[in-house]
Amino acid sequence: MSLQKKGLVDRYGLMSITIFVFIGAYMISSYVRLYGDDFFYSVFTTGDFDYFISRHMDHYARANGRVIVHLLATGFLGIDSIYWVLCNAVMLAGIVYFGAKTACYTAHDEQGKVISGGLIMAVAIGYLNPHLTRQSVYWLTGSFNYVYPLFMLLIYWYFLNKTFYGRHYKWYVPLLACLSAATVEQGSLMTFGLTLLVCLDLVMMRKYKWNTWMTITLLAAAIGMLTVICSPAVLLRASIEDAPRQGFIELLKYNMKSQGFMFLFSKYMAPFHVLSLGAAWGVIITLQKKIAHKFLWFKAVVYVGGGLASLGLLIHLYAFKLLHYPTYSHLLRDFIYLGVGVGYLFTLLYGALLVYRYKWIKHYTVPIIALILAFGSQIMMLVSPVYGPRNLIFVIFMLALYGAALIPHLNSRGLTGVIGVILCLIMEVPWLLPLAVTGLVLTLWMHNHQANSYRKTGIIISYISLVLLAMALMKPTVEGYQDNAITYDENLARVDEYKNSGQKVLMQHMFKEDTYGWVMPYHNDYYEPYYKIYMDVDHNTEIEWVNGGIEK
Repeated sequence: MSLQKKGLVDRYGLMSITIFVFIGAYMISSYVRLYGDDFFYSVFTTGDFDYFISRHMDHYARANGRVIVHLLATGFLGIDSIYWVLCNAVMLAGIVYFGAKTACYTAHDEQGKVISGGLIMAVAIGYLNPHLTRQSVYWLTGSFNYVYPLFMLLIYWYFLNKTFYGRHYKWYVPLLACLSAATVEQGSLMTFGLTLLVCLDLVMMRKYKWNTWMTITLLAAAIGMLTVICSPAVLLRASIEDAPRQGFIELLKYNMKSQGFMFLFSKYMAPFHVLSLGAAWGVIITLQKKIAHKFLWFKAVVYVGGGLASLGLLIHLYAFKLLHYPTYSHLLRDFIYLGVGVGYLFTLLYGALLVYRYKWIKHYTVPIIALILAFGSQIMMLVSPVYGPRNLIFVIFMLALYGAALIPHLNSRGLTGVIGVILCLIMEVPWLLPLAVTGLVLTLWMHNHQANSYRKTGIIISYISLVLLAMALMKPTVEGYQDNAITYDENLARVDEYKNSGQKVLMQHMFKEDTYGWVMPYHNDYYEPYYKIYMDVDHNTEIEWVNGGIEK
């Protein structure tokens, strides 16, 4: 590659990836219609401004403290859906852009690593399971509850690092801290934790003096967090939610099993375990020579314990293909699961600590902080009576950030090719396996004077295999939302026909595939009154839901 072409790739590579993600997210979002809570929140927009505000005040007192999130959701519900489509695409593309900029040092000679980091963040979106995205990404209210908080967190993290570590403090950083914390419960605690960890690193490890900007920013994050977790509705909602187990201890035990299994062994998490484990082992193998001789016993523990746990996790993900919960009838199996989980967490933590200890990358705080925030976001859910795949989205993108910070520094060691091969097997996309293997072989080819050229080609092919895998996994999602959009739009036409014909029963079609869309009134009767209000039909209207969907 000529220097001129390389300069163009370095300069515009990350932005090109961001634009590509924007286009893909826009395409999928354009097929998304209103579901579930969208019908409920659309009622907020049916009156004047005073009515709009009064409904939000009542919601803050009785439902939850996510003020900004629901102001945004109801605001977009009151205007043409194309604006949300654009907004969702911008937020998803922004997660890629600011994630890569946060993970990777952006000096001129490091632009290739920023591009690699951007690709890791981009394919992470493609690897999201549709059972997760239907709850969090591809519906209007859900996107503001999950995509928006992540988007704000990564924007804040980028500017926090840029200003605090560069000692160029800016007034807008505390504002971003408050806005990022005033989103949802998981996001608020992660924002406060991020701020605290960065300040502690600066003061305790880098010997900066605690200053006014640190105090103001930490206070701003705390204020934003308290608006969410201390709202009047939090205790009220906790008291009325149907918990899967009665009593705090029983609930905690149940959640540790069910949530722990979903996090560790479900296919929702498989690609992100592979990315993060690959990054961790790449670091451990690369930095093993730096470990002092007196700690060789510890190295043995890492290789044996962490290695067996990692291998066990990968075998389980490949062999069992589980999406949901297992039964817990066998004590030995539970013990094995616990051992695999502890070994997995230990491996990731050890890799992050090595990076931090030896300052192996420029942004050496990112992996350890991402890991702390990832598992903190899950630990806080152990006391929650409600949990679902949607709650994994925060830990998923923290693990993706962990990988994006480390994998680009391990490209020449064939790590990307290894990850591609394993993912093709676990995610059951065998036709891509030859390409991933080719990338791995070329990257590690060392037997002639053209080895360096082969290595670069192999790295490119390896990343292409990861991108093609993401596109293959997203293809059913695109087609599923497109099919359901046809059904939804036909239902709207049926409503107009019903209003004009004087029919006694309103006929509506169920979705062809419920995986690609959040709940509808035929899933949950709670939404039927709000669906009727949205469709502007009488509340006594009888609706008959017909199976099958509408064909293209």
